Amino acid sequence: MSPSLTYSAAGHWRDALELWEWAIKRERWGWISYFYHGQLLLAHGDSAAALVDFEEVIVRGGKGPWVYFHLELAHAAMGNFAAALEPCRQAIAQPPSVTLFHQELARAYEELGRKTESEQERQIAQKLMSGGTSGTQTRP
Repeated sequence: MSPSLTYSAAGHWRDALELWEWAIKRERWGWISYFYHGQLLLAHGDSAAALVDFEEVIVRGGKGPWVYFHLELAHAAMGNFAAALEPCRQAIAQPPSVTLFHQELARAYEELGRKTESEQERQIAQKLMSGGTSGTQTRP
């Protein structure tokens, strides 16, 4: 993050959404501004705008599991569970495999009527909560 976006600079804005809009305008290649802006939009119920931000994060090089997870959340919030599947799978494929990712994939499968796959993901989530491993491949 640029030195211009410091805690002292944050005090000049009415709210966090305005701060990240300012950051996006000035840090044209920084994906992190889009990520936090998208999170706020999602929290405020603007899933379509959040989806645009999360897709921009990926275009600009942000590809960690939490980026894909938030992309999945935006799709799911709009009721587009078919589109939510792939970003959630991508989040799971990257270490660490987080229980929440598996729970969200189970929810998407359930919403699509894919009960067997939903149950498999729920079992993986349960295994992770009890200290096991997901069995998903990790990168070397």
